[in-house]
Order: sequence, then structure tokens, then C-alpha cells
Amino acid sequence: MIEVPRTGCSLLFSVLIGVVLAISFFSAPVSGDVSIAQDAAHGIRCDDFPLFCVPLVGSASNDPLLSDLESPDSRALDAVSAGVLGVVRGLAADGSFFIGDPAAPIHFMTFQSSTCGHCWYYLTDELKPFIETYVLSGQATLRTRPIGLGSTSYSTNSTHAMVCAAEQGAFWEMESTLFSQAESLDPHEAFTLPHILDTAGQMGLDTAALESCIGDQRYTALLGEYRLSLSDFGIKGVPAALVSYGESGEWTIISRDYDTLVELTTQAQLK
Repeated sequence: MIEVPRTGCSLLFSVLIGVVLAISFFSAPVSGDVSIAQDAAHGIRCDDFPLFCVPLVGSASNDPLLSDLESPDSRALDAVSAGVLGVVRGLAADGSFFIGDPAAPIHFMTFQSSTCGHCWYYLTDELKPFIETYVLSGQATLRTRPIGLGSTSYSTNSTHAMVCAAEQGAFWEMESTLFSQAESLDPHEAFTLPHILDTAGQMGLDTAALESCIGDQRYTALLGEYRLSLSDFGIKGVPAALVSYGESGEWTIISRDYDTLVELTTQAQLK
């Protein structure tokens, strides 16, 4: 019989223990590091949507159903705000989604539909440059109300998806993404529920929560109010724009083009 020296047994035993511990360490979840990695991989990233990377302040509406929209608890920014101090985003008291400094001297409100071709290009060519230069600088605020035109499923899906995404602090990001996709895909394809959910997943959103919200048509009442307000303001078609000054709460229809928005904003700074 070959006798193994005691030192050999001790060394072999130590090696085996080390291997077992190493396997256990690398196979077991490490709560701190893993959760950080998961958080980084989930949710909207400012790098993907820098134009809308400003603090969320939630809803100023008295409607409890809207309390979760654009809530500061729904999402933490993963980068420094793109706006100057005071520029935020949320839901105004009238139920409109807004971005900008609420103390700005001038406010604009737009109405757009995801199934309106002119609206897609209006957001890209007119509103985004205006947001970058005049809204993020605190000179003006921009409110918007998504309008569902017709009763088709793709119209219903897209408008609900935008508002439902606001539960995860992503209204503006979802609107921008869906409008961009509509430019390259037919709305019948871009706004099917499976495609919207796939898009939401690529954006980093919780697709199960979004699907539940869309399926419940949770914000039908709010979207209905948006449509009724078209006639209240005397709007005949979309896209459309209105202006209001200070805290007057009075809205006037204006030409929607970029140059008009800039001119009115510049004049408002002098008052």
C-alpha cells in the first residue's frame, strides 16, 4: 500500500475546498453587483434620448388615476439633465404632458396623432429643434396631447402606448420612437401590439406592465378628453399649436411652424 504523506493530504484537501468555494462564489447571485448590472440594463437611457433627459416631477392633475404618470419614482435619470436648472417634465394640471421650465414666460401646446403623416415630420423637423434650443434653455415650455384619429386598433394601440409608457417615465421617448417608426413602416405594421411591445423591450421598458396597461385601456378617459379639447379650442386638424403666456391659462391657436414658435418665444423674453 502506498502511503500518502500528511502534507500531501492537507494540500489536496485545501485545493478541493478552494475549488468548491470558488464554484459556489461564481454560481451564486451577488446581490449588489448583479442588481446594479440589471438596473443599468433596464429602463430608458439618456444616451438614447438626450433631448428628453430632464428630471421627472410627476402629475399636477387632481385625477388620482394620473398620479403615476411621469412620476419621479418611475425612473431615475442615468445622466446629468440636458436642461438648465428649472427645466423638468411631467403632467400639467390640465392633463397635458409637458417639458420645460414651468416658470417660463411662454407656453406652447401641440396636438398630434400617431396616424398622421404630417405629425411625424412635424415632431422631427419642427418640435425637436425647438425643444433643443428654446425649451431645454428654459425660455419656453412645450405641452402636448396625443390624439387617436379613428377607431382602428393601431390608432388605439399607439396612443395608449404613449400614455402607458409614462407610467415608466417614458412618454416623450415612446412618442418619438413610434413616430420615427411610422416614417419608415406603415402604421398598420408599426402599431400592432406585438411590434409595439418589441419596440418597448428594445427601449428598455417593462413590456409586461406596458401590455397590461394597453390591454386595460387604462387611460381611455384621458385620451377622450384630449379629443374633446380639439373642438373646445376650435382646432380643425392636426398637427396644431397653441400659445399661452405666463399663468394666464388662456390659449390661442397659432401657426405651428418652427419660425413662429421661435419668434413668439424671443418676443416673450423681452416682456
